Amino acid sequence: MLTVRQGNLELTAALGEGKTELRAPDGSGGMERRVGECLEGEASYRLSRSGRVLFEYESRRASFELEKS
Repeated sequence: MLTVRQGNLELTAALGEGKTELRAPDGSGGMERRVGECLEGEASYRLSRSGRVLFEYESRRASFELEKS
């Protein structure tokens, strides 16, 4: 789960696991970093202000990448 706050606004995103693992550049010319990729995954989002929900959305067809550390 990821939460971002700015003033009295709060955005929360919950993402499923990346289903495919990809190699990514590591900054020194190698390809040692791993990134999880999901083309049709589950995700939910919530935007609230001072604890009051303004927007809420769930999807079973979200696309995203997750950096694995």
